[in-house]
Amino acid sequence: MFGRAGGAGVSYELEAPFLSPRYRPCPPPTSVSLRRRIQQLALAGQSPPAIAELLAIPARTVRRLVRRLQQPQQPLEPAYGNAGRRLSDHFAFLRDQVLALRKAHPRWGAGRILVQLRHNPANKPLPDPTTIRRWLRRAGLAGRQRGPSPPVVPLAAEAHDLWQMDAAEKVRLRSQQQVCWLRLVDEATGAVLFSRVFAQACWAEVGAEAVQAALRQAFARWGRPKGLRVDNGVPWVYREKLPSALELWLAGLGVALHRNQPRRPQQNGKVERSQGVAKTWAEPEQCDTPEQLQSRLDEEDRIQREVYPVAEGQSRMQRAPGLIHSGRGYALGSWEFVCWCLEDALACLGRYQGRRKVDKDGNVSLYDRRHRVGASYAGQEVEVQLDVASRQWVFSQEQQEVARVATQHLEEEDIRQLRLQGRQGRSAQRTQAKRARKQSGTLPKGAAGGGAAPGSPS
Repeated sequence: MFGRAGGAGVSYELEAPFLSPRYRPCPPPTSVSLRRRIQQLALAGQSPPAIAELLAIPARTVRRLVRRLQQPQQPLEPAYGNAGRRLSDHFAFLRDQVLALRKAHPRWGAGRILVQLRHNPANKPLPDPTTIRRWLRRAGLAGRQRGPSPPVVPLAAEAHDLWQMDAAEKVRLRSQQQVCWLRLVDEATGAVLFSRVFAQACWAEVGAEAVQAALRQAFARWGRPKGLRVDNGVPWVYREKLPSALELWLAGLGVALHRNQPRRPQQNGKVERSQGVAKTWAEPEQCDTPEQLQSRLDEEDRIQREVYPVAEGQSRMQRAPGLIHSGRGYALGSWEFVCWCLEDALACLGRYQGRRKVDKDGNVSLYDRRHRVGASYAGQEVEVQLDVASRQWVFSQEQQEVARVATQHLEEEDIRQLRLQGRQGRSAQRTQAKRARKQSGTLPKGAAGGGAAPGSPS
């Protein structure tokens, strides 16, 4: 069975369950050209029934339009302002609050504004987030629309299986100081676990020791995760793809390191999206010092984790009780002296297989230390791998061993204190000095950095 509903020459076929006026779709408005034709016929003396019969539209529509067009200063266009239900006094008051919050915090979205409205019990009942977005859009306060998200790698299934880690740099404060921060997000739940602000503007200037201290604090609060997902940058990647000292330290703690594919930030999508939310909610431009920004980040992280609803009115912490702790303990202080495992760190290093070019003196550089291969191999490439059992570097060509060198610097204290790298040579010092001068603007792009680094022997 079918019914018909419509107007202005347009009809809709409706199935029986939807014949109720509550579910019947509203017919489209009468077009301006048809309204003008009705006006012309009415001025010519035609009656509404005659006009309706001539134009094949309902007589009620003609009578209503003729009555409206007879009134002075009435436009021909449809009055869209008369459509829809009127706001109640309560929701009109809430709309004013929403618009005021958006003007005070231009980067807050509908969800964050809704969390703020919940602080006042008098605001109940609260509007839906889509209603808030509609209010913002009609008031001209809507933000830029984002496109579809790029594809991402499969996420972890349980809380604390993987933490996504990323850094934001050159964040400007109200005092014009630039800072950076490190951020940890649980991959399975999307909860922000930890943020640490550093006074340096660029992430490369922070240093591995400061990152290690921040991770120790995060482990002490949440326990050790099973793995960390990071980008391909410092301090996680060492030259020639050797594991960095931080990666070996994490391996000794039983924490695996998963690197994203180059130029694939969507594989770290949770923490990448969280960086934008942190800048929106914490509002660094209203902070004067790194300490003030740290306090704002801590509070907004708590709201994102424990207050902000993600499904069925529940926060991330409520939906994932296992988020409270990983169950893999860690304690600041002497805990590492007892529980850190050198064998696991060496096993991580033993998985490395690479190639090195022998210099003119017959040496190969590993972790800024020279290892003797032999002058007869000068200028040639050799394969390098660590023999974990004997703790020796094994050099080979065409699967034939050519040399073995002991690794006297791969001791537990050296790795835990991140002292794996030796002193950099003159070439590395000149490269770093050139990069620093280029960043400061004292060295034009393309200029050769042939001079010795400041403070290095000439």
